[in-house]
Amino acid sequence: MEFKVDENLPVEVASLLQKCGHDAKTVRQEGLGGGKDEVIAGICLVVSAVARLVKVLEVVPLAHHLWIVEEESIRISGKDDQSVDHASGLNDD
Repeated sequence: MEFKVDENLPVEVASLLQKCGHDAKTVRQEGLGGGKDEVIAGICLVVSAVARLVKVLEVVPLAHHLWIVEEESIRISGKDDQSVDHASGLNDD
């Protein structure tokens, strides 16, 4: 699992999470030090959406499909007119 450790927490929290096998960085390490919570949260949402999209791209070809990428789901329509919603089967590990 990926974590961004906010400035109000000790930097040791990131180290502890890394020792437990997680991808953890402080907001300062990410160049987000001093950023407003809303901005940091928005960046986290974008990173999460991109990660979901990459997982789907590993199993569904991009060509000959209509891709609709939304905040909570990825919908794909193929040339056989069958639509697949990839919102539910993707867990952030």
